[in-house]
Amino acid sequence: EVERMSCLNVNINGTVNLLEAAVKENIKKIVFASSSEVYGNQSQIPITEENPVNPISVYAITKLVGEEYLRAYNQEYNLDYSIVRFFNVYGKGQVGQFVIQRFIEAVENNQSPIIFGDGKQVRCFCHVDDAAKGLISMLFSKETDGRVINIGNDTEPISLLDLAGKIIQFSGKNVQSKLIPFSKSDRDLQREVFNRVPSIKKAEKKLNYRPSIPLDQGIAELFSNRDYSQDWID
Repeated sequence: EVERMSCLNVNINGTVNLLEAAVKENIKKIVFASSSEVYGNQSQIPITEENPVNPISVYAITKLVGEEYLRAYNQEYNLDYSIVRFFNVYGKGQVGQFVIQRFIEAVENNQSPIIFGDGKQVRCFCHVDDAAKGLISMLFSKETDGRVINIGNDTEPISLLDLAGKIIQFSGKNVQSKLIPFSKSDRDLQREVFNRVPSIKKAEKKLNYRPSIPLDQGIAELFSNRDYSQDWID
């Protein structure tokens, strides 16, 4: 509970502090890193920027509040902005709580990757290099001013169960995935997103954005560069 409230304080007040500093220093434009978490669970897949927002976690709420602050500062101070909603970015240097890093850490220690629920939750993972290219393009594009843009990789939807299997195969270890019911975990079923597949058509049109790094390549890089942290960066 304390951690969730801390998330509110850090993300919302941090965004306001940044916006205040931008106005004071006459910054021309801000690109805000939002999240696909703001969509929550959706009946329409793939998820477009026009899908209704449905935040089901405190983190998602903080990102949605941040988006609204940008709109308000634009109206009040004419501060240009773009909003990028990232879909499951991964890569070298990411902290260890995220699912790909967590699975790799488990198999490297000859332990079972732990999956909550039935493992059928679907994700699309986007390599950080592709995500960064999209972000930089937004910063220098007038086409995205005042817009929300999804940035992700729509080419390889994969269930968490299949993801764990792929990572086990890469490792060559003799382990199997372990399914844990939500009722026997510290995770809340009500805050679980079951199908998160992005539509990136707007990014393709406005930014000429196309992800280029396959999931297999990205996972192979992580096995050869195991430098992720177990803790959040201070």
